[in-house]
Amino acid sequence: VEEWLGTVEQHVAPVIRRLRDVRYELSPAEREWVAVFVGTMHMRTPAGRKLMETRVGPAASRAIKEAAKDLDAFRSLFQSISIPVDPDFDLEDVRKGILEGRGDIISERLDFKLASMIHVGRMEAEMLLGFDWQVVHADGSEFFLTSDNPVVSALWEQEGGMTYFHMGFDVPGVDIFFPLDRTLCLRMKKGIEPGPCRVPDRGIRYFNKATVICAHRRAYAAKQSVKLEKLFNRHGGKVPIESVQPMWKGKPI
Repeated sequence: VEEWLGTVEQHVAPVIRRLRDVRYELSPAEREWVAVFVGTMHMRTPAGRKLMETRVGPAASRAIKEAAKDLDAFRSLFQSISIPVDPDFDLEDVRKGILEGRGDIISERLDFKLASMIHVGRMEAEMLLGFDWQVVHADGSEFFLTSDNPVVSALWEQEGGMTYFHMGFDVPGVDIFFPLDRTLCLRMKKGIEPGPCRVPDRGIRYFNKATVICAHRRAYAAKQSVKLEKLFNRHGGKVPIESVQPMWKGKPI
């Protein structure tokens, strides 16, 4: 896991430096590495791993066990995941093992949890490559914050004025942003105008408030600030991952 994380960071660090030039455009290979970086950062943090272990993981186990009761339903679920398997793979043996509880034993192992973190991060990266990307540059005196849960995914409801955080990357209309450094923030959403853009201080504060709301326990800034400390004490961690409702094909699980 440490080797994998080191490889990802080694590829992405120089890309972030180049993106400080507003004229720079990502190559396809750089775009792929950045997508993997965002997906990995979404899952490697304490909040991401807690989300996997307490919300997404148990919900996925329930869905798999329910499907395992019927061979046709289980085969359909397995085919929808599209993962490479051994030629001697026996689907029926796996189905029986799940019904007997063998899957629960495996899912509790530390190596399985770490492998899942990497695998889910790569799955999310695949989804992000289908989004339109903006590189947002700070254009004033304000800087971007980040947190111990740095990938913010939100759904803005225009009519009711509601905002829903911790949304899945496959939710239609989801808006994802990830601060790269104090002057850069990557925004990913289908249907937006791709490329570099600049936002004034008011826009930076808009991003920062959402970052603070979705923080797990801590926020990080470029400098010590009483104003930011008050902001965090007032809004920090207001949307914990316990509020997440895992979904599969548009339905709660």
